[in-house]
Amino acid sequence: MAERSLDINPNIRKAQQDVDRFEASKKSLVPEFELPKDEESEKRYSEETLIADFITERIESKEARELINDPILIKTAYQDFLSDAKRGKEGDTTHAAFALWTSSALLATNTLHLLAPEEEKELQAYLNDPILIKTAYQDFLSYARQGKEGGTTSAAWALQTSSALLATNTLRLLAPEEEKELQAYLNDPIFIKTAYQDFLSDARQGKEGGTIDAAWALHTSSAFLMTETLHLLAPEEEKELQAYLDDPILIKNAYQDFLSDAKRGKEGNTTNAARALRTSSELTTVRNYLREKGKKIDDTNAANEALKFKKTIPPRPETRAF
Repeated sequence: MAERSLDINPNIRKAQQDVDRFEASKKSLVPEFELPKDEESEKRYSEETLIADFITERIESKEARELINDPILIKTAYQDFLSDAKRGKEGDTTHAAFALWTSSALLATNTLHLLAPEEEKELQAYLNDPILIKTAYQDFLSYARQGKEGGTTSAAWALQTSSALLATNTLRLLAPEEEKELQAYLNDPIFIKTAYQDFLSDARQGKEGGTIDAAWALHTSSAFLMTETLHLLAPEEEKELQAYLDDPILIKNAYQDFLSDAKRGKEGNTTNAARALRTSSELTTVRNYLREKGKKIDDTNAANEALKFKKTIPPRPETRAF
C-alpha cells in the first residue's frame, strides 16, 4: 500500500507537486529563470509552532522526564492531595479546591501508575465523593463572586477551580442548578476579563524574571483553554495573551519554577511537589494549544506559498521538430 501523506489538504498537495515538477525541469528548459526571492517565503513556521517546539524541548528533556517519572515526587504530591482532600471533606473549601488542582495534575501528567494501588484507589474515592466536590464548588462560588466585583486574583482562582472540576470529570457530582450557575460564570465576560487582568499582571512580572509569577500566568492561561473562554476577551486582549504565550522568556521562567518546585518536592515538600505537577501539566496544555494553532497557520501559509509559486511558473518553451 502506498504511504499516505498525513494532514495535507489534497489541493495543497497538488499545488506542491506542480512546483516540484517545475523545480526538477526548470534548469534544462529555462536555466536563466529563478523564482523570486521573498523573505517571507523563507519563514516556514509560525511563532506558535516554534514556541510549541521550544516547550517540547523542555518538558520532554531528560531532566524533566526523570523528575516527572520519579515515584518520590509523585508520592509526595499525592500526600499533598491527601491532606487537602481530608480537610476538604471536613468543610474547608480552599483545601477542597487545592485537592482538585493536584488531582487534575496527577491525571494530566499520567503519573497515577507511580502510586501504590491503594493510593490510586483512595484518590479515586475522593473524586467520587459528592461532599468533597460540592465543597470545592463552594470555593469556586465564593471566589467567582469576588471576581465579578473586581477581585482579579479571586477571578483567576475561581477559573482555575472550574478548570479542575472539568479536568477531573467531577461536575457530574454537582446538582443541576450548581452546574448551571458555574456555567453562567464561565459565560460572563466581566468575570473572564477580570481573570485576564490577573493573568496580565503575572505574565508581566514573569517576563521580568519572577518564576513563580510566570507559573501562575501559565495556571490561568491553561484555565482559559480548559474552560474555552478566550472568546469572551476583546480581540486585542486575546492577541496580547497569545503574545505572552509565544514568548520564550515567560515559558522558560515558568519551566524554571517547575524545576525548582520539583527538586524541593523530591526533598519532601508536599506543596512544592504538587505545584511542580501543575506547572508541568499546564506547560503541556499550552504546548498542545500552540501546536494545534500553529499547524493551522502553517498549513494555510504552505497552501498560499505553493499557489504563489505555481503562478510564477512560466509557459513551457515551444518544442520544434527537426
